Amino acid sequence: KSGYATDTIPEFTVSEDVISKDLTLQKIYTALTSVSVSKSAPKVGDTLTATIVPSNATVSYQWKIYNVEISGATNMSYTVQEGDVGKSITVTVTGSGEFDGSITSNPTAAVVKKAAPSAPGAPELSSKTHNSVTLTANAAYEFSKDGSTWQEGNVFSGLAANTAYTFYQRVAETSEREASPASSS
Repeated sequence: KSGYATDTIPEFTVSEDVISKDLTLQKIYTALTSVSVSKSAPKVGDTLTATIVPSNATVSYQWKIYNVEISGATNMSYTVQEGDVGKSITVTVTGSGEFDGSITSNPTAAVVKKAAPSAPGAPELSSKTHNSVTLTANAAYEFSKDGSTWQEGNVFSGLAANTAYTFYQRVAETSEREASPASSS
């Protein structure tokens, strides 16, 4: 028959203090899933920028060469230095707050010097004698009388009399830039 009585359930009370403690135990941490560097084949002077996923993570950055921290390189971006030539660079990102853990980017290719500038114009004769030639000086240039052996100075002495020579110049290599191609003769 319908209408049977049921046993009563005992009454219970939950305090706010217990509820708030339980909720704090359920805080969710999100892992950093990836970090990449904006240029995989950097040159001296390039600015590398780290990109992270998730992009809204609160993180700190540490740029490294061969897993050794670069002093002071703790921003999202790093400008490649002359001393980095020949070395690979990575960035390690460490999460804080709700973002947990650290992740390191793949290494870049070895850093190379800046691209060579264009070839300068042909050298100009400053003076000559029966056994020497002086070209117009330029501190940024190297000079050659055969297109393959280069010297810093613009004076060629010990030359054979009544002999034709062909002279070239180029922008000299520096610690951050390759030498230019040779000029026309």
